[in-house]
Amino acid sequence: MRIVHVIDYFHTDVGYQEYYLAREMGIAGHEVRVVTTEHRHHTVAAPGADEARGAQDLSDAGVEIVRLRARQLGHDRAWPHGLAHAIASFRPDAVHCHGPFAPTAVRTALLCRRRGIPLLVDSHLQTPGTPGAATPAGRAAYTLFRMGFGPLLKSTTRDWVTNGPLERDFLADNLGMPPGDICLVPLGFDPAIFRFDAARRVALRDARNWADDVVVTVTGKLHPAKRADLVASAAERAPQPSRVRVVVAGETPRDIEAAILAAAPTLAADGRLVFEPMQPRAELADLYLAADVVVFPRLASISIYEAAGTGARVLVPPDEFGHWLHSMAPSILPVDVPALAAALAPEPDRREAATVAANAFAWPIISARFVERYRKMA
Repeated sequence: MRIVHVIDYFHTDVGYQEYYLAREMGIAGHEVRVVTTEHRHHTVAAPGADEARGAQDLSDAGVEIVRLRARQLGHDRAWPHGLAHAIASFRPDAVHCHGPFAPTAVRTALLCRRRGIPLLVDSHLQTPGTPGAATPAGRAAYTLFRMGFGPLLKSTTRDWVTNGPLERDFLADNLGMPPGDICLVPLGFDPAIFRFDAARRVALRDARNWADDVVVTVTGKLHPAKRADLVASAAERAPQPSRVRVVVAGETPRDIEAAILAAAPTLAADGRLVFEPMQPRAELADLYLAADVVVFPRLASISIYEAAGTGARVLVPPDEFGHWLHSMAPSILPVDVPALAAALAPEPDRREAATVAANAFAWPIISARFVERYRKMA
């Protein structure tokens, strides 16, 4: 198939959904073009060391990236110049537009309607991650967008996808469409990086003197909402705290670190509560592989799938999203953090857990699911 991905911001050093879908579709033999702008999204740091490598990987997969000059519209929207020509000149069999609530989506829908090109639109917005949408100004803006552009988008788009139930509800509420018309396709992980390796797990744990420990880890940008202190407190109260080790790896402000230390004074005094810096992807994969339990007190995004890919037990909140993930990979446990002790039971078959997670979430699998949806639109 000839496939065009349209997105305002495309980063080859972040490794998010749009990058992996394009790469895997290229590897699978499809002709792929990414139409984007020269800008970086405001939430993404300056280009990292992996940017050139990511761009080369896409080139090796046969993926063409077309970066258009653009006018920035506010902090997270852009107006790419020459958008219609960049899409139409590729003669695509399908267009995948990443994000519905933007001028780029409207312009893409207009082109697809005129040219009869099948259009899939996906959305990753959810209310907890988009607090501005709940403000009076935000509600007014989304209402105006729904009234002005909703009919065009809903009549032109042949397939709607979100990466979870919270995102489905946000899209349904703000575009005025039945939730049943929206398909759920999860995010994924790179199985070349996040995978189970029994020998490497033993070597990593021996090198860190973790051989007899039950290792619990929390990772990422540890802002207050992640409640890493609750993880430390639950570990402190585990039936055998002398066997538990807590590793906090990420950006930890001093006040958050103090709260974590105060929540687990015994573990801290015994040297079983340690802080590590933010981990690069390869080191993060090793940490997940070496750990026993990875906790996400607040639902994150790709990190959940990456941890599951190593076969670790992954704790997530017991909400609709958590239960949905559990239905696809039983090693993802929807439990309250205070129930952490229940997850410290004897380890299940780690290799099997990793295999199940890979079959559900590995990017080649997710990419193939989208390609199947493109075929059904045609």
